[in-house]
Amino acid sequence: MDDQKKKSPQVIIRFNGEKHTLEEWAKRETAADKEKDLDWSRAFPKNPDTADRDDSIYKHHKANRTEPYFHIGRMFGRRKTNWLPGRRAIRGTLYTVRYFWLPAAAAVIVGLSIGLSMLLVFTGQNRPEQAAWTSGTVRSSTAGSSLSSPLTQRSLALSVYVVQTGVYTTQTAAGQAASRLRNEGVAAVTFNQGNADIFISAASTASGAAKLAGYFKNQGIPVYQKNVQFSASANPAVLKDSRTASFAARGRALVQELLQISEEAAGNRFFPSSQAVAQMDRLLKDWKLPAAGALSGSNRQTAVNFQKSVNTAASRARAMRAKGTGATFNSYQQSLLEAIMSYRDLIGKE
Repeated sequence: MDDQKKKSPQVIIRFNGEKHTLEEWAKRETAADKEKDLDWSRAFPKNPDTADRDDSIYKHHKANRTEPYFHIGRMFGRRKTNWLPGRRAIRGTLYTVRYFWLPAAAAVIVGLSIGLSMLLVFTGQNRPEQAAWTSGTVRSSTAGSSLSSPLTQRSLALSVYVVQTGVYTTQTAAGQAASRLRNEGVAAVTFNQGNADIFISAASTASGAAKLAGYFKNQGIPVYQKNVQFSASANPAVLKDSRTASFAARGRALVQELLQISEEAAGNRFFPSSQAVAQMDRLLKDWKLPAAGALSGSNRQTAVNFQKSVNTAASRARAMRAKGTGATFNSYQQSLLEAIMSYRDLIGKE
């Protein structure tokens, strides 16, 4: 009996420096082997972003956590969304950009595009009337147009590039030299500006005058080119009435077209283009003298002479277009120079 009462020897297990009896170690391992229940709500949360956070830190800030960003969601019937402080700020910024700044920028761009398109349309519609009688654009469609704005002394000025041969101290000597040139079949007019000059051809540009000068040099005639400005008087008679002003403006455009035909004839073996001749005819259409009373006395006679010289030059331009020869070319140059001098007299009258 004493031997039975003796306790069995205890088995001591040492693990990680700790002593454990065999009985304690067996109980511990048995508990570890038991199946553990899975926390499904924590393993698969509805909101993964908040799965591992401690909600205790939000318990005292519930109002801020559930407040809709900028209250904008409530305006459009959107559900409240809980956002972290940093993400809530980013979401609010993106929402503002998407629903306010982008539509506003698109509206501005569309408005500018429509405005620019309308401006181009209306500018294109008004361009012919505005350029009808402006200086420099001779080939704009001016036939049948009326003055878009009152003419001024400055708008009557005419710039011409002339081909000149000889300068004389007296008008008599210049007249005699011009007569000899005409007898030889060369156009010639005299022009007094301090000295007496002799012009034998004219163009609207310096390059056109250079072509003409080359032609006459090949004929053995010593020539040089220069620019001459024909200015109106301080108070031109043709500007005192709208009808005479229209007549003068149309006449100036015709002279410029005749100068263009001269250039084309020099570069195309005496053949001006059909477009230039057609434009000349459009300008001549309905170009009539003002009614009696608009101009009187010597002023009216000057207008009559100018119209005759332009009509003669136009007739010879058509002849040159039909049969381009040296003779028709020189004949045209003579009438062109006379038309230029007649226009000078018209705008110089007061």
